Amino acid sequence: MPIVDEPPPVAAPAPPPPEPPPAVAQAPREEPAPPEASGRREHHEIDLSDILGGLKHPEEQAKPPQPKKPDVSPETIEEQFKLANDYLQMGMIDEAIKAFEMASRSPRHRFRAASALARLYVDKGERAASIEWFERAAEAPTPDPESHYALLYDLAAALEAQGENARALAVFLELQAEAGDYRDLTARLGHLTAALKG
Repeated sequence: MPIVDEPPPVAAPAPPPPEPPPAVAQAPREEPAPPEASGRREHHEIDLSDILGGLKHPEEQAKPPQPKKPDVSPETIEEQFKLANDYLQMGMIDEAIKAFEMASRSPRHRFRAASALARLYVDKGERAASIEWFERAAEAPTPDPESHYALLYDLAAALEAQGENARALAVFLELQAEAGDYRDLTARLGHLTAALKG
């Protein structure tokens, strides 16, 4: 037997490499151009009303609750005036002041309430407040001439005590024109005239 060269055994061909899965087509992503480059801006609207519906505007949150307006009915004013006088009799000055202030809102009680307030502030040593209330009372209708004269006298005295001699002199002169020789008016006029000259 002859020796035949047998070709070496051929290996089975290798399986072909697996084919890649088909590529998923993706659209190229466009990067938005900066606004200055494209010349236009895209606007997107988002409705957040459901989310933000319960929130209040900052201005609404900052507002304190409004205080109730005080009742200024004639009955209430009358009650406040009576209450103020009761407070005075009990020595409750601060409470009387508050009640008189409320009563002074009524034209009917303005003169008496403002006069009482002015005198209370004189007693407390608060001259500026007393002058303010004397002036308010002087603008209101007076019940009688004597009450008006007393008010002008007290106003002028308060002005003089405050060092407002020119205004005090003017009020005393007004009083003299209306009431003539009233209390120690002549002496006060002489004193103020000399102080203003001096």
